[in-house]
Amino acid sequence: MRDTVNSEEKSVRQHKRQVFKLKCGVLPLGHKIGRYTDIAEEIRFCRICNTGAVETEELFLTVCPKLNNIRDAYATKFETQGIMSIEDNIEKIRCMLGKQNLNMFCDVLQDLIEERNALIYRIVEHDDS
Repeated sequence: MRDTVNSEEKSVRQHKRQVFKLKCGVLPLGHKIGRYTDIAEEIRFCRICNTGAVETEELFLTVCPKLNNIRDAYATKFETQGIMSIEDNIEKIRCMLGKQNLNMFCDVLQDLIEERNALIYRIVEHDDS
């Protein structure tokens, strides 16, 4: 029983840590990583969608087509509050981060990060073959 509680507590802390990184602007996305590796800002492309777009929080959370399956899985939950019908992606993100949605947003963010990392791993693994 104690192991289950500790496991759940660790999971909640991990989810909240990811949201904290997002809010502080240190989530390891292309436009942030490139800052530390001296890659010009305009060429810090999303490595998973090949759209030629710079990988920003907005692209990652609302636009990248390779992550649509994750966003779609949560869309109906957010739509009950009218969030998915908001046109402006930044405003949509702000509403998702609202107090009443924070736990669900933590889950979405964690799933998006895991899917992104899995896709990048597959790309790197394929390039090494």
